[in-house]
Formats: sequence, C-alpha cells, structure tokens
Amino acid sequence: MIERSSAAEILKGLGLAVFECHSGGLFTLLGEPPHWSGRFAFSKYAGLSSAELVEIFPLLETFLPEAGEFWATPQDVPLESGPWMQADAAGLVCTLQASAISAATRPFLLLSMPGERFDEHRAIIQRARSQSLEYGRMERHVRELADQKTHLESHNREIERLNRLKDEFLASMSHELRTPLNAIIGFSTLLVQEKAGSLNDRQKSFAGEIGQAANHLLNVINDLLDVSKIEAGRLELHQEAFNLGEGLSEVLAVIQPLARAKGIQIHAEDAGAGLPVYADRVRFKQVLYNLLSNAIKFTRKEGRVSVAARSSGSEIEIEVSDNGAGIPREEQERIFERFYQVAGSGFHEGTGLGLAIAKSLVERHGGRIRVESAPGRGSRFSFTLPSGIG
Repeated sequence: MIERSSAAEILKGLGLAVFECHSGGLFTLLGEPPHWSGRFAFSKYAGLSSAELVEIFPLLETFLPEAGEFWATPQDVPLESGPWMQADAAGLVCTLQASAISAATRPFLLLSMPGERFDEHRAIIQRARSQSLEYGRMERHVRELADQKTHLESHNREIERLNRLKDEFLASMSHELRTPLNAIIGFSTLLVQEKAGSLNDRQKSFAGEIGQAANHLLNVINDLLDVSKIEAGRLELHQEAFNLGEGLSEVLAVIQPLARAKGIQIHAEDAGAGLPVYADRVRFKQVLYNLLSNAIKFTRKEGRVSVAARSSGSEIEIEVSDNGAGIPREEQERIFERFYQVAGSGFHEGTGLGLAIAKSLVERHGGRIRVESAPGRGSRFSFTLPSGIG
C-alpha cells in the first residue's frame, strides 16, 4: 500500500499534479503543486469538486466519469486521457494529459504537462502538415497556371488570326474606298473650278461640300490604316536630311485655307529656315499637319496660331501654339490616347486618332512630344526630331 506521503514523494519529481479522489467527488492536491500549476487557477490547500476541476480543465468532463468506472474496478494499467490542447490563464496554448491510477485501493487523478519536447514535436508535425497542404495548393496552382497558359496561347493564336484578317480587310478597304473617293474629290474640285461649265453659287457650294466630305472620309481611312500599321509594327520610316523650313512651307500651303476659313492667322515667319532635320519627310509633314489642324479646330475665330523651331544640339524642336480653348491638366496625358477627345470641348469632328498617331510617329523617330496648356489660355505642343547635322 502506498501511503499518502510516500505517494506524494514518488510523484513529486515527475512534474505532476496529484489529486486524490474522496467520496462525494472531492479532489485534494497532494504534495507541492507542479511548476506549471501557476498557469491555472487551482490551489494545493483547498479541495476541489469535480465541477470545479471541470471548470478549470474542460476536457475532464468526459474523462472523470470514465475514471470513476476505472477506480470502481481498478486495473494494473493506468487509464489515459490522451493529450489535449488548452489555453492557460494568459491565453497561451499548452498540452495537458490526465491519468487515473489506483494505489492500494486509493484513487488518484494525475494531471501532467508533457513538456516542451512534446509541444515541439507537435509544432513540427503541424508545420509538416501545413507544408504538405501548401505543396498541395501550389501543385493545384501550377496546374491552373498551366491550363491558363494553354488557354492564353490558344487565345493569342486566335488574336493573331483576327489581326491578320483585320489587316487584310483594311488593305482591301483602303484600295476599294480610296479609288472612288479620289474620283469624287477630283470631280468635285473640277466642278468648283467650273472646268466643265459655269455653276451658280448654290451649285458650287454643293460641289465644295461634296469635296470636303470626301476629303474628311479619306483622312479617316488614312488614320485607321496608319494606326493598324503602327500596332502591327509594319510602319516603315524613310528618313532623309532635308530643310525644315521647306517641309514647314509645304504643310502651311495645305493648312492655310482651313485657317482663312475661320479668320485665324498663322505666324511662322522664317520658322525652321536653314535648319536641317533628319526624318521621314512625309511623316514629319503628317505630324505637323495634325498639330496645326488641331490648333485651328480648337481656336476661336479670329484667333492666332504660331509655329516656331529651334536647334538644340543633336535635336530639332518644333513648337505649335495657339490661344484657343486649352486643355485641363487632368486630361493632358489622355489626349494622346487613341479615339480620346477632350470632354466638354464642343468639338467632336474627326476620329480622335491624330494626336495618337503624331505621338507614335515622333517616338518612332526617337523623339518626344509634350503639351503645355491651361483652360482658356491656349495650348503649346512641341516635339523633337533628330537634327540633320553630322
């Protein structure tokens, strides 16, 4: 028979909380409490009822009835609860375990904390399990990415096919529409010039409207074709050295009638005279025409548009300014986007492609384009091209 004191001495060094169960379900702690007891609210001096023990250690609610049956018919092998997880008074989670033993017909309840090694092993197992789950998620993610890659490759092939069809359509449309449009423009010009006989003022006005509409439609077609070539990377530049002043004069000869129709003065005295530029002459004139036509469009009647040019080392900078409506700061980046038109400007004629094409052409030359503007104070567009020196 193990005496109460000897039982306490034997179990004292094992880090156990040793409770003896008395009749009426009262439990008393034997010997000194273990070092971990401070993490839970029980005392070595007072007896605890089974309900109070269960309140401290909830998992004992199912273990104590099993322990009661065990103590009624004691066996040599202790009854083990198996480890359970529980938060202490500070909220820290630890591992606990309960055992029921019988010594000399006296029932004992043993509570233990298996220790840091057990918790370490448990943490390792949890990490391994988490890693396994993570690997599983990664494998699923890799499979999903592979499926997406296959789908994207198929999607890209379809886009390439549609782009080829678009290019073929635009090329066909260019030929099929340009031919009759050129005829309309040519014959309307002859009518306005009265080459086929005299016309009254109303008839000449009608013929002029036909020519203007045809020219507008031809410009739209040309813009769409240019955008398509730029997107496909098939826009070729044929750069050469030429006099900037000569190129500017050629553009002004075409743009002056638009300015005169609104009573707008274009000031470009000696702009670019004698300055050599190295660029695609046709594309240079296209950029300048787009900027000038925009300036005229957004400038009120009797307004003013100016053109200036200067050399800056290896670059030539060309500037087009006006005293028109101006552009809000928040829209100044977007005006170079395709099909974008300034909100509230009141001008919606055209495709909204002119500035986008100008920007692409300038950048293809290795230059840059920028705008300075404020509502009601006009705008100043400038772009750079390689100098023809050297």
